[in-house]
Amino acid sequence: ARRGTTNGADGGMNVAIDVTAGERERGSLEPLLMNPVSTRSIVLGKWGVAATCSAAVVVLTLAGFSVAMQFVRSENLAALMQFGAPEVLLFLLLLLPFSAMVAALNMLAATYGRSHKEAQTYASYITMVVNFVPILPLFLTIRDAPWQLLVPALGQQTVLMRALRGEAVGLADLIVPSSIALTLTATALVLQAR
Repeated sequence: ARRGTTNGADGGMNVAIDVTAGERERGSLEPLLMNPVSTRSIVLGKWGVAATCSAAVVVLTLAGFSVAMQFVRSENLAALMQFGAPEVLLFLLLLLPFSAMVAALNMLAATYGRSHKEAQTYASYITMVVNFVPILPLFLTIRDAPWQLLVPALGQQTVLMRALRGEAVGLADLIVPSSIALTLTATALVLQAR
């Protein structure tokens, strides 16, 4: 489950950097902004590319994991986790909005970079946070607290782990983390358009 959130974070990072700081460094951003197209449309188009790449990595990771699970027939593993079609669908419902959010945040962070390398540094901070947040409960010995659904990456991790353990996942478990991810996506895109 943690690998899924990590792949959602890393999947579109290079694209997000290239369509922002990369274009600035190459000098192709200014001519693009001179066209009679709104800045919002340009940002949405660039985010669409970054989010699509990020979503593709999520889908490919889940597909690869599903195929790998077909070759591993262990009673011990089956007792520890369930991963069938319902879990794949649940993972997609949680990770696609998350990957869209990370693409938008990476673009926003990369916008502040004057060069590709500087933007890569800023975007890597987001990846670092996404990798660290899901393991935070291990240090706090907290498991499945309701507030965890409100924290991006941690909310997704909490719900995905419940699903893998075969526990019930309610509608709120899907809606809360996904709506927070989509709200942060919209906020990052608005900030970037400004």
